[in-house]
Amino acid sequence: MSISNHVRVHMENSQHTAFDAGDSRMFVHGNDQGHIHSNDHAEIHSAHPDNECSGVFIAFGGNIGDVRSHFEQARREISELEGTLVLTSSRLYRTPAIGPAGQPDYLNAAIAIETILSPLELLDELQRIEKLYGRERGLRWGPRTLDLDIIAIDSNIIDSERLTVPHPHMLDRQFVIRPLCDMAPRWQHPQSGETAADRLECMITAGETPLPEGETW
Repeated sequence: MSISNHVRVHMENSQHTAFDAGDSRMFVHGNDQGHIHSNDHAEIHSAHPDNECSGVFIAFGGNIGDVRSHFEQARREISELEGTLVLTSSRLYRTPAIGPAGQPDYLNAAIAIETILSPLELLDELQRIEKLYGRERGLRWGPRTLDLDIIAIDSNIIDSERLTVPHPHMLDRQFVIRPLCDMAPRWQHPQSGETAADRLECMITAGETPLPEGETW
């Protein structure tokens, strides 16, 4: 099952908070004021008949400046990319920084999108958006204003010089897996076969402290 279908099934089966790409407000799926209509996917195809849509998870991270505002604006930028629909957003989580000591806590979240962009086209656009909000690539795992990572593209496996999908560290990072569980807990990793929910359960069973309750954004 594609990422898009996993997300839609989860939204239909729960009162899941989602993001309307045409409106900056948050809404609960099923509310007529902000419902993601089933013909949105068809509208993308009708505008780009020769392109096939892919479902993508994108992780957000940051710990410098007004990170929440950076996230909200980056989500808006992504929603305005050619042939791209933001399906839903996870909750927003505060997590301890990894890497060099002395950093402030991070905020982490994720979104699910459908897009006609190729993986490298999407990567280029995400890196462009990062730069808009002051991202500088220097110290490994150092502090940053905005980090946008492609976590998964449906069940695709990509191993190239510029892009590895699924993200090579996603299964070890609760700040990635927990947001995925908000959006599509039954999505399966194409290599390990684990669902997002199973992986989160393994992390907690192994002794990791569950992340504090997230919030909408």
